[in-house]
Amino acid sequence: MFKNWFKKLKQNNFLGLDIGTSSIKIVELSYRGGRCFLVNYGWADVSGFQLQQSDSARFFSAKNEIRDITEKLLKKMHPKSKSVYVSIAGYNGLLALVDMPNVKDEDLEESVKFEAVKYIPSSLDEVFISWDVVFRQPLESDILEDINLKNDEQKKAKNTMEILLAAVPKQEVFKMENIVKNLGLEVEAMELENFSLARSLVKNDLGTFIIVDIGSRLVNVILVQKGVIKASRSLNTGGYEITSAIAEGMKISKTKAESMKKQKGDFFLSSESLIVIPTLEMIIEEVKRMINIFKAKNAGASINSIILSGGGIKMKGLDRFLSNSLGLRVEVVDPFSGIQYDESLSPYIKEIGPSFAVAVGLALRGVEEYQRK
Repeated sequence: MFKNWFKKLKQNNFLGLDIGTSSIKIVELSYRGGRCFLVNYGWADVSGFQLQQSDSARFFSAKNEIRDITEKLLKKMHPKSKSVYVSIAGYNGLLALVDMPNVKDEDLEESVKFEAVKYIPSSLDEVFISWDVVFRQPLESDILEDINLKNDEQKKAKNTMEILLAAVPKQEVFKMENIVKNLGLEVEAMELENFSLARSLVKNDLGTFIIVDIGSRLVNVILVQKGVIKASRSLNTGGYEITSAIAEGMKISKTKAESMKKQKGDFFLSSESLIVIPTLEMIIEEVKRMINIFKAKNAGASINSIILSGGGIKMKGLDRFLSNSLGLRVEVVDPFSGIQYDESLSPYIKEIGPSFAVAVGLALRGVEEYQRK
């Protein structure tokens, strides 16, 4: 994504930087001998800013403080790579699966821009756009078409193609680029965090999954089929709102409510389970809506599982609660799976894994690009 924003790789160390609204995560991976290794990782808490800032604009107004915190973290890590893969929050961008006329390669860019106007509410001059071709029939001669295409449906399939369109406001890209430059690093590539999540959690699995990534202030719901994002929605709510709902329902402090979320017992089997948590209701309704639309377009299709991710999933029993509510298998997938690291780190990696899915996915993009060279 954003093809003009990365340069050719000159090394096999890859740095992923995820600046969230409550924490900063950094992962460095290396690729050698056909295997991927965890070189380094780091985490810094910026929840103090999150509690004071009500939206992304105000959050980034504290960019000097964010820069200082990230700079200290990098000094402790001493990463080998000075170029970095960076995420942009899902709510700052747009993802759309677009059906459009099948055209020749030389006409594709102009055709995509023509279609993009229908989906992007602002001027194309104000956004960076990128696209991937999801499905496309090869263009053939009219003679072959008459021979091979027996009905209208086949002809329609031949004359259309499917692309995944992504768009991000230029101002958001420039903000992030400025932060990275002030850290003394170079932007290797930027992408919406939705792509990073799919890369680290689904990997090469060809099934159909729905990722539910619960962050501090944002929930991403992403449907991935055969490794391709087919639907994506960002909900303006998250772990902070879950904590607030528990605090208000039980008449306790948010600090105590946060502690209760992470208690050893199953939260949803306790008396507190009677508390209405709007964030969870929103997630359930959005997942159901996404599944219904997907099945309406794909007769006989099914969902393999719901994948939970993000720092907001640390509620004992959440997976079982969502499974019972949705009638589907719910699992927590380790984004570090398939990556080599010291066995002594296993307990800690297992604990932090869900929070590092975006950072791992960003670094894995570097590995993928290196493998293709």
